[in-house]
Amino acid sequence: GSNAYHVVRGGGLDNSAVLDGFAITAGKADGAAGDRSDEGGGILLEGASPILRNLTVVGNAAKEGGGLTSLAGSNADIENAWFGANSAGDFGGAIHNEGSNPTFTNVLISGNQASTGGGGLYNLAGSPNLVNVTIAGNLAGGTSPVVQSASADGVLVTPLGGGMLNVNGSRPDIRNSVLWDNADGTGTGTASATVKNNDTSSTPSFSYSIIQASGGSSAWTGSAGFDGGNNLDVDPAFVDARDPQSAPTFGGSYRLKGNSSAIDVGNDSFNSLPTDLGQQPRIQGTAIDLGAYEAAPAPHVALHKSVDKPTAKIGDTVTYSYEMVNTGAVPLTAINASDDKLGAIDFGVTELAPSA
Repeated sequence: GSNAYHVVRGGGLDNSAVLDGFAITAGKADGAAGDRSDEGGGILLEGASPILRNLTVVGNAAKEGGGLTSLAGSNADIENAWFGANSAGDFGGAIHNEGSNPTFTNVLISGNQASTGGGGLYNLAGSPNLVNVTIAGNLAGGTSPVVQSASADGVLVTPLGGGMLNVNGSRPDIRNSVLWDNADGTGTGTASATVKNNDTSSTPSFSYSIIQASGGSSAWTGSAGFDGGNNLDVDPAFVDARDPQSAPTFGGSYRLKGNSSAIDVGNDSFNSLPTDLGQQPRIQGTAIDLGAYEAAPAPHVALHKSVDKPTAKIGDTVTYSYEMVNTGAVPLTAINASDDKLGAIDFGVTELAPSA
Protein backbone atom coordinates (compact mmCIF):
# COMPACT_ATOMS: atom_id res chain seq x y z
CA GLY A 1 0.00 0.00 0.00
CA SER A 2 1.14 3.54 -0.68
CA ASN A 3 -1.96 5.74 -0.89
CA ALA A 4 -4.02 7.14 2.03
CA TYR A 5 -3.78 6.07 5.66
CA HIS A 6 -7.28 4.57 5.23
CA VAL A 7 -9.10 3.85 1.99
CA VAL A 8 -12.43 3.99 3.86
CA ARG A 9 -13.05 5.65 7.22
CA GLY A 10 -16.40 5.76 8.99
CA GLY A 11 -17.71 7.09 12.29
CA GLY A 12 -21.17 7.44 13.83
CA LEU A 13 -22.86 5.25 11.20
CA ASP A 14 -25.69 2.76 11.63
CA ASN A 15 -26.87 -0.03 9.35
CA SER A 16 -28.59 2.39 7.01
CA ALA A 17 -25.09 3.02 5.63
CA VAL A 18 -24.15 0.35 3.08
CA LEU A 19 -20.88 -0.20 1.23
CA ASP A 20 -21.47 -2.78 -1.49
CA GLY A 21 -19.33 -4.16 -4.30
CA PHE A 22 -15.94 -2.47 -3.95
CA ALA A 23 -12.27 -3.47 -4.04
CA ILE A 24 -10.39 -1.78 -1.20
CA THR A 25 -6.64 -1.85 -1.63
CA ALA A 26 -3.32 -0.01 -1.20
CA GLY A 27 -4.15 1.69 2.10
CA LYS A 28 -1.10 2.25 4.29
CA ALA A 29 -1.78 3.32 7.87
CA ASP A 30 1.74 4.21 8.92
CA GLY A 31 0.94 7.48 10.71
CA ALA A 32 0.79 8.48 14.38
CA ALA A 33 -1.03 6.45 17.01
CA GLY A 34 -2.87 9.37 18.58
CA ASP A 35 -5.23 10.00 15.66
CA ARG A 36 -5.57 6.34 14.65
CA SER A 37 -3.67 6.90 11.43
CA ASP A 38 -1.69 3.76 12.25
CA GLU A 39 -4.77 1.48 12.21
CA GLY A 40 -7.12 0.17 9.56
CA GLY A 41 -5.21 0.53 6.31
CA GLY A 42 -8.18 -0.64 4.27
CA ILE A 43 -11.11 0.33 6.49
CA LEU A 44 -11.23 2.15 9.83
CA LEU A 45 -14.52 2.15 11.74
CA GLU A 46 -14.99 4.14 14.97
CA GLY A 47 -18.40 3.84 16.60
CA ALA A 48 -19.76 2.79 13.23
CA SER A 49 -22.01 -0.16 12.39
CA PRO A 50 -22.64 -0.11 8.64
CA ILE A 51 -23.36 -3.02 6.33
CA LEU A 52 -20.29 -4.02 4.32
CA ARG A 53 -20.96 -6.56 1.60
CA ASN A 54 -19.39 -7.97 -1.55
CA LEU A 55 -16.00 -6.47 -0.78
CA THR A 56 -12.46 -7.44 -1.71
CA VAL A 57 -10.12 -6.02 0.93
CA VAL A 58 -6.61 -6.87 -0.21
CA GLY A 59 -3.06 -5.56 -0.19
CA ASN A 60 -3.44 -3.06 2.66
CA ALA A 61 -1.03 -2.42 5.55
CA ALA A 62 -1.13 -0.85 9.01
CA LYS A 63 0.48 -1.12 12.41
CA GLU A 64 -2.76 -2.80 13.54
CA GLY A 65 -5.61 -4.02 11.36
CA GLY A 66 -4.09 -4.10 7.90
CA GLY A 67 -7.45 -4.70 6.20
CA LEU A 68 -9.97 -3.54 8.82
CA THR A 69 -9.95 -1.99 12.28
CA SER A 70 -13.22 -1.80 14.25
CA LEU A 71 -13.21 0.37 17.39
CA ALA A 72 -15.57 1.69 20.05
CA GLY A 73 -18.66 -0.41 19.47
CA SER A 74 -18.38 -0.76 15.71
CA ASN A 75 -20.78 -3.65 15.21
CA ALA A 76 -20.82 -3.84 11.43
CA ASP A 77 -22.44 -6.61 9.39
CA ILE A 78 -19.81 -7.89 6.96
CA GLU A 79 -21.12 -10.24 4.28
CA ASN A 80 -19.51 -11.99 1.31
CA ALA A 81 -16.04 -10.47 1.65
CA TRP A 82 -12.45 -11.54 1.09
CA PHE A 83 -9.62 -10.21 3.26
CA GLY A 84 -6.37 -11.25 1.63
CA ALA A 85 -2.67 -10.29 1.46
CA ASN A 86 -3.03 -7.60 4.13
CA SER A 87 -0.31 -7.04 6.72
CA ALA A 88 0.26 -5.45 10.12
CA GLY A 89 3.44 -4.41 11.86
CA ASP A 90 1.97 -5.45 15.20
CA PHE A 91 -1.46 -7.11 15.45
CA GLY A 92 -4.30 -8.08 13.13
CA GLY A 93 -2.91 -8.71 9.68
CA ALA A 94 -6.39 -8.77 8.18
CA ILE A 95 -8.64 -7.55 11.00
CA HIS A 96 -8.21 -5.77 14.34
CA ASN A 97 -11.40 -5.83 16.38
CA GLU A 98 -11.35 -3.77 19.59
CA GLY A 99 -14.32 -3.24 21.89
CA SER A 100 -16.65 -4.18 19.05
CA ASN A 101 -18.91 -7.08 18.09
CA PRO A 102 -19.18 -7.19 14.30
CA THR A 103 -20.74 -10.10 12.42
CA PHE A 104 -18.88 -11.82 9.59
CA THR A 105 -20.85 -14.09 7.23
CA ASN A 106 -19.47 -15.87 4.16
CA VAL A 107 -16.04 -14.33 4.65
CA LEU A 108 -12.61 -15.60 3.58
CA ILE A 109 -9.57 -14.46 5.57
CA SER A 110 -6.50 -15.85 3.80
CA GLY A 111 -2.86 -15.03 3.13
CA ASN A 112 -2.60 -12.22 5.71
CA GLN A 113 0.38 -11.51 7.98
CA ALA A 114 0.96 -9.76 11.31
CA SER A 115 4.45 -9.48 12.72
CA THR A 116 3.43 -9.87 16.38
CA GLY A 117 0.09 -11.69 16.59
CA GLY A 118 -3.28 -12.38 15.01
CA GLY A 119 -2.28 -12.93 11.40
CA GLY A 120 -5.91 -13.32 10.40
CA LEU A 121 -8.02 -11.87 13.21
CA TYR A 122 -7.03 -10.03 16.39
CA ASN A 123 -9.69 -9.47 19.03
CA LEU A 124 -9.01 -7.06 21.90
CA ALA A 125 -11.99 -7.00 24.29
CA GLY A 126 -14.12 -7.81 21.29
CA SER A 127 -16.61 -10.59 20.62
CA PRO A 128 -17.39 -10.88 16.92
CA ASN A 129 -19.78 -13.42 15.44
CA LEU A 130 -18.31 -15.57 12.68
CA VAL A 131 -20.67 -17.60 10.48
CA ASN A 132 -19.34 -19.58 7.52
CA VAL A 133 -15.93 -17.96 7.74
CA THR A 134 -12.72 -19.53 6.44
CA ILE A 135 -9.49 -18.46 8.17
CA ALA A 136 -6.59 -20.16 6.42
CA GLY A 137 -3.04 -19.55 5.25
CA ASN A 138 -2.38 -16.64 7.63
CA LEU A 139 0.86 -15.93 9.46
CA ALA A 140 1.81 -14.40 12.81
CA GLY A 141 5.45 -13.52 12.26
CA GLY A 142 7.51 -12.22 9.38
CA THR A 143 7.81 -8.58 8.39
CA SER A 144 5.35 -5.92 7.33
CA PRO A 145 5.67 -2.74 5.24
CA VAL A 146 4.63 -0.92 8.41
CA VAL A 147 7.37 -1.25 11.02
CA GLN A 148 6.27 -2.83 14.27
CA SER A 149 6.76 -1.09 17.57
CA ALA A 150 9.50 -2.28 19.93
CA SER A 151 7.05 -3.01 22.74
CA ALA A 152 4.27 -4.45 20.60
CA ASP A 153 1.83 -2.88 23.08
CA GLY A 154 3.32 -5.05 25.82
CA VAL A 155 0.99 -7.97 25.09
CA LEU A 156 3.20 -10.62 23.50
CA VAL A 157 6.90 -11.21 22.97
CA THR A 158 6.73 -13.92 20.30
CA PRO A 159 4.41 -14.16 17.28
CA LEU A 160 1.30 -16.14 18.24
CA GLY A 161 -2.16 -16.74 16.84
CA GLY A 162 -1.63 -17.08 13.12
CA GLY A 163 -5.35 -17.59 12.56
CA MET A 164 -6.86 -15.80 15.54
CA LEU A 165 -5.55 -14.06 18.66
CA ASN A 166 -7.93 -13.21 21.53
CA VAL A 167 -6.99 -10.96 24.46
CA ASN A 168 -8.65 -8.98 27.27
CA GLY A 169 -11.85 -10.96 27.63
CA SER A 170 -12.64 -11.51 23.98
CA ARG A 171 -15.40 -14.06 23.39
CA PRO A 172 -15.95 -14.56 19.67
CA ASP A 173 -18.66 -16.98 18.56
CA ILE A 174 -17.57 -19.18 15.64
CA ARG A 175 -20.11 -21.31 13.75
CA ASN A 176 -20.07 -23.23 10.45
CA SER A 177 -16.48 -22.10 10.00
CA VAL A 178 -13.01 -23.44 9.19
CA LEU A 179 -9.69 -22.51 10.83
CA TRP A 180 -6.92 -24.47 9.17
CA ASP A 181 -3.31 -24.25 8.06
CA ASN A 182 -2.29 -21.03 9.80
CA ALA A 183 1.18 -20.44 11.25
CA ASP A 184 2.94 -18.63 14.08
CA GLY A 185 6.16 -18.93 16.08
CA THR A 186 5.18 -22.43 17.24
CA GLY A 187 4.78 -23.83 13.72
CA THR A 188 2.07 -24.44 11.16
CA GLY A 189 -1.25 -25.96 12.16
CA THR A 190 -0.47 -26.04 15.88
CA ALA A 191 -3.06 -25.17 18.53
CA SER A 192 -1.40 -21.79 19.07
CA ALA A 193 -1.12 -21.11 15.34
CA THR A 194 -4.83 -21.82 14.93
CA VAL A 195 -6.32 -19.97 17.92
CA LYS A 196 -4.37 -18.30 20.73
CA ASN A 197 -6.22 -17.09 23.82
CA ASN A 198 -3.81 -14.89 25.73
CA ASP A 199 -5.78 -14.76 29.01
CA THR A 200 -8.24 -16.96 30.84
CA SER A 201 -11.11 -14.51 30.30
CA SER A 202 -10.80 -14.85 26.52
CA THR A 203 -13.00 -17.83 25.72
CA PRO A 204 -14.21 -18.19 22.14
CA SER A 205 -17.04 -20.63 21.43
CA PHE A 206 -17.02 -23.04 18.49
CA SER A 207 -19.81 -25.11 17.01
CA TYR A 208 -20.25 -26.97 13.73
CA SER A 209 -16.73 -25.98 12.68
CA ILE A 210 -13.38 -27.46 11.65
CA ILE A 211 -10.71 -26.27 14.08
CA GLN A 212 -7.19 -27.56 13.57
CA ALA A 213 -5.38 -29.07 16.59
CA SER A 214 -8.57 -28.87 18.68
CA GLY A 215 -9.25 -32.59 18.80
CA GLY A 216 -12.79 -31.98 17.55
CA SER A 217 -15.79 -32.37 19.80
CA SER A 218 -15.00 -36.03 20.34
CA ALA A 219 -11.58 -35.24 21.88
CA TRP A 220 -11.71 -31.51 22.62
CA THR A 221 -8.42 -30.23 24.04
CA GLY A 222 -9.85 -27.03 25.51
CA SER A 223 -7.02 -24.71 24.44
CA ALA A 224 -9.07 -23.26 21.57
CA GLY A 225 -11.98 -22.29 23.82
CA PHE A 226 -15.47 -23.69 24.49
CA ASP A 227 -16.74 -26.68 22.53
CA GLY A 228 -20.30 -25.96 21.47
CA GLY A 229 -20.61 -29.33 19.74
CA ASN A 230 -20.32 -30.86 16.28
CA ASN A 231 -16.74 -29.65 15.76
CA LEU A 232 -14.17 -31.54 13.71
CA ASP A 233 -10.38 -31.65 13.50
CA VAL A 234 -9.91 -32.98 9.96
CA ASP A 235 -8.30 -31.60 6.82
CA PRO A 236 -11.01 -29.61 4.98
CA ALA A 237 -9.37 -30.44 1.61
CA PHE A 238 -9.03 -26.99 0.07
CA VAL A 239 -8.61 -26.84 -3.70
CA ASP A 240 -5.27 -25.00 -3.48
CA ALA A 241 -4.03 -24.22 0.03
CA ARG A 242 -0.88 -22.10 0.23
CA ASP A 243 1.96 -22.24 2.72
CA PRO A 244 1.16 -19.60 5.36
CA GLN A 245 4.87 -18.79 5.58
CA SER A 246 4.47 -17.09 2.17
CA ALA A 247 2.00 -14.52 3.57
CA PRO A 248 1.13 -11.85 2.71
CA THR A 249 -0.03 -13.46 -0.50
CA PHE A 250 -2.98 -13.27 -2.88
CA GLY A 251 -2.51 -16.91 -3.95
CA GLY A 252 -4.51 -20.02 -3.30
CA SER A 253 -8.06 -21.26 -3.61
CA TYR A 254 -9.96 -22.05 -0.43
CA ARG A 255 -12.93 -23.64 -2.09
CA LEU A 256 -13.67 -27.23 -1.07
CA LYS A 257 -12.74 -30.33 -3.02
CA GLY A 258 -15.48 -32.84 -3.67
CA ASN A 259 -14.18 -35.16 -0.94
CA SER A 260 -14.04 -32.47 1.75
CA SER A 261 -15.20 -33.35 5.25
CA ALA A 262 -16.67 -29.83 5.43
CA ILE A 263 -19.47 -30.70 3.01
CA ASP A 264 -23.04 -31.10 4.31
CA VAL A 265 -22.10 -30.97 8.01
CA GLY A 266 -23.10 -27.43 8.99
CA ASN A 267 -26.18 -26.07 10.72
CA ASP A 268 -28.56 -24.47 8.21
CA SER A 269 -30.15 -22.24 10.84
CA PHE A 270 -26.98 -20.20 11.40
CA ASN A 271 -26.85 -18.65 7.92
CA SER A 272 -29.80 -16.96 6.19
CA LEU A 273 -27.91 -15.60 3.16
CA PRO A 274 -29.01 -17.21 -0.11
CA THR A 275 -25.55 -17.43 -1.68
CA ASP A 276 -21.96 -18.11 -0.64
CA LEU A 277 -18.86 -15.95 -1.18
CA GLY A 278 -18.72 -17.11 -4.80
CA GLN A 279 -22.39 -16.14 -5.39
CA GLN A 280 -23.42 -19.78 -5.66
CA PRO A 281 -26.53 -21.15 -3.89
CA ARG A 282 -25.63 -21.46 -0.23
CA ILE A 283 -27.07 -24.96 0.30
CA GLN A 284 -26.47 -27.40 -2.55
CA GLY A 285 -26.48 -30.72 -0.73
CA THR A 286 -28.30 -32.15 2.26
CA ALA A 287 -27.01 -29.41 4.59
CA ILE A 288 -24.94 -26.24 4.49
CA ASP A 289 -21.17 -26.65 4.06
CA LEU A 290 -18.57 -25.20 6.42
CA GLY A 291 -16.55 -22.13 5.48
CA ALA A 292 -17.01 -19.30 3.02
CA TYR A 293 -17.76 -21.47 -0.01
CA GLU A 294 -20.38 -24.08 -0.75
CA ALA A 295 -18.90 -27.04 -2.62
CA ALA A 296 -20.42 -27.73 -6.00
CA PRO A 297 -22.19 -31.08 -5.67
CA ALA A 298 -20.78 -33.90 -7.74
CA PRO A 299 -23.09 -35.52 -10.30
CA HIS A 300 -24.50 -38.91 -9.37
CA VAL A 301 -26.37 -41.27 -11.65
CA ALA A 302 -27.79 -44.79 -11.38
CA LEU A 303 -28.28 -47.05 -14.41
CA HIS A 304 -30.58 -50.06 -14.13
CA LYS A 305 -30.84 -52.87 -16.69
CA SER A 306 -33.54 -55.54 -16.78
CA VAL A 307 -34.64 -58.31 -19.14
CA ASP A 308 -38.14 -59.61 -19.84
CA LYS A 309 -37.19 -63.31 -19.72
CA PRO A 310 -35.02 -64.99 -17.13
CA THR A 311 -34.05 -67.66 -19.70
CA ALA A 312 -34.26 -67.91 -23.49
CA LYS A 313 -33.60 -70.44 -26.23
CA ILE A 314 -32.34 -69.93 -29.74
CA GLY A 315 -34.87 -68.02 -31.81
CA ASP A 316 -36.56 -66.26 -28.87
CA THR A 317 -36.89 -62.52 -28.81
CA VAL A 318 -35.40 -60.96 -25.68
CA THR A 319 -36.18 -57.39 -24.66
CA TYR A 320 -33.81 -55.41 -22.49
CA SER A 321 -34.99 -52.30 -20.59
CA TYR A 322 -32.74 -49.54 -19.30
CA GLU A 323 -33.50 -46.88 -16.71
CA MET A 324 -31.20 -43.97 -15.88
CA VAL A 325 -31.95 -42.02 -12.67
CA ASN A 326 -30.32 -38.75 -11.59
CA THR A 327 -29.62 -39.51 -7.92
CA GLY A 328 -27.62 -36.33 -7.38
CA ALA A 329 -28.53 -32.73 -6.63
CA VAL A 330 -27.59 -31.10 -9.95
CA PRO A 331 -29.17 -31.39 -13.42
CA LEU A 332 -27.46 -33.74 -15.88
CA THR A 333 -27.01 -32.76 -19.51
CA ALA A 334 -25.75 -34.56 -22.62
CA ILE A 335 -26.49 -37.92 -21.03
CA ASN A 336 -25.63 -41.07 -22.94
CA ALA A 337 -24.82 -44.70 -22.22
CA SER A 338 -23.93 -47.86 -24.09
CA ASP A 339 -24.16 -51.61 -23.57
CA ASP A 340 -20.99 -53.54 -24.35
CA LYS A 341 -23.07 -56.14 -26.21
CA LEU A 342 -25.82 -54.01 -27.78
CA GLY A 343 -24.10 -50.66 -28.35
CA ALA A 344 -25.56 -47.20 -27.80
CA ILE A 345 -28.76 -46.86 -25.74
CA ASP A 346 -31.40 -44.34 -26.78
CA PHE A 347 -33.20 -42.93 -23.73
CA GLY A 348 -35.23 -40.45 -25.74
CA VAL A 349 -33.92 -37.54 -23.62
CA THR A 350 -30.54 -35.87 -23.16
CA GLU A 351 -31.19 -34.09 -19.86
CA LEU A 352 -32.28 -35.28 -16.41
CA ALA A 353 -33.37 -33.18 -13.47
CA PRO A 354 -32.42 -34.32 -9.96
CA SER A 355 -34.39 -37.40 -8.87
CA ALA A 356 -35.75 -37.83 -12.42
